[in-house]
Amino acid sequence: MRQWTALGRLRRGYPQYFVQGERVTKRQYLRACQTDPTLPIRRAQDDQPERPLPASVMSQLAAND
Repeated sequence: MRQWTALGRLRRGYPQYFVQGERVTKRQYLRACQTDPTLPIRRAQDDQPERPLPASVMSQLAAND
């Protein structure tokens, strides 16, 4: 989970990481990613407040127009 300030910076304490509904540290999350393929890989570009939508979402939006 991420939250940003009005200036577009990550709020202090974010991003937060969760494994099986439990909040964990970044180090614990990265370790869990090595053994659990269902966890999304941490990508630094996801820390930006403005990101493009995935192609699958864009195609669904286009189909609903």
